[in-house]
Amino acid sequence: MRRYETIFIADPEMTDDERNSLTGRLNELILKQEGTLLKIDDWGQKRLAYEIKKKQRGHYIRLDYCGTGSLVDEMERLSRIDDKILKYMTVLLEKNVDTEAAKEEIAREEAEREKALAEKAEVNQEIPGTSTEKPGTATAKEEDASPVKKSKTDPDIPESSEGAPESDEASVTKKESNEKEQ
Repeated sequence: MRRYETIFIADPEMTDDERNSLTGRLNELILKQEGTLLKIDDWGQKRLAYEIKKKQRGHYIRLDYCGTGSLVDEMERLSRIDDKILKYMTVLLEKNVDTEAAKEEIAREEAEREKALAEKAEVNQEIPGTSTEKPGTATAKEEDASPVKKSKTDPDIPESSEGAPESDEASVTKKESNEKEQ
């Protein structure tokens, strides 16, 4: 068997039930054609790069499955017929694939993703009464509240030279240069 990935852009005005019905029909088709559905990714609504059938947005759905070329042909035929599918694209991921190994790979990736999300949530969780900042350093909020505005690039250079007071050294050098010219 071969491993394929098909991405559909569905009509954004479809209800959740209609979208579930669409993915259910595609899943049934995969099973009829003796294929194996590995994963369904619902990416949600996104803005389209260009208008398709007078729609500015689309609902993206990704199917990862194993099957034969006739399965892909039938899926694309149904996609052309269905008005609720704005666009679709199928890509061959692997030519010879073991479906059980592919399922294990996806399960392992999901477990790693869940673990990474759990670790990130644990790190981001703040414990009341503790602070991760060093004593004596200003926080971003304190810097924003400061009445003196510093330049983002160089703290010694004021943001605008208009109306900025000259330093004593600058005024002395200007006076010296004026005296030399005279």
